[in-house]
Amino acid sequence: MKSILKSFLIMTIVVPAMIGSTAARPEIGDALKIETDSTAAFKNKSENRNDASDAINTRALKEFQKTFKQAIDVKWYTTVDGGYIASFATGEVKTSVAYDRKGFWDHTIRSYKEKQLPVDVRCLIKSTYYDYAIMGIKEVNFSKQVVYVVYLQDESHLKIIRVCDGETSELKNYIKG
Repeated sequence: MKSILKSFLIMTIVVPAMIGSTAARPEIGDALKIETDSTAAFKNKSENRNDASDAINTRALKEFQKTFKQAIDVKWYTTVDGGYIASFATGEVKTSVAYDRKGFWDHTIRSYKEKQLPVDVRCLIKSTYYDYAIMGIKEVNFSKQVVYVVYLQDESHLKIIRVCDGETSELKNYIKG
C-alpha cells in the first residue's frame, strides 16, 4: 500500500512539477526547462542557512549535516505544510532533500545527466529506447525505493519514462509539432 501511495505521489506531485504548465503540444525540450525542487509548493526561508536557527527544525538540520557532509551553499526552504527542504549542488548533481514538519527525512530528489546514471538502469533504458538520447534524470529516493524519471529525446519525440524495480513505464510522449 505504501508503495502505491508513493507511486501516486510521484505521478501527481513530482512529475507535474517537473513538467510545469506547458501547452497541450509542447515543443521538445519544454519539459526540460522546468527546474524542480522536491515539493510542488514551498517558500524560501533563507538564502544560505546552514546554522541551527529556530526557523529550521533541529532534527532535520542535524540529519542533513550527518548525511550530506560534503554539501556547501545549502539553501533551506519551508513547505506550505510545515516541512523543510534543503537544496544544494555537488558538481553536476543537484539535490533536494525533504523533511517533514517534525524533521524526519521524507525523500530526496537528485537531478543529473546520463553519465551519473547507474549502469544497470542505463542498460535497461537503452535496450528499449535505443534510438533516444537521455537528456536528463530525476532520481527520487523514499523509504527503501528509488524511482528514476528519465527524459528521452529523438528527432521528433520527447518521452518521459519511469524506471522502478527493474521495470520501465512511459509517463508522457510529446510529438514535435
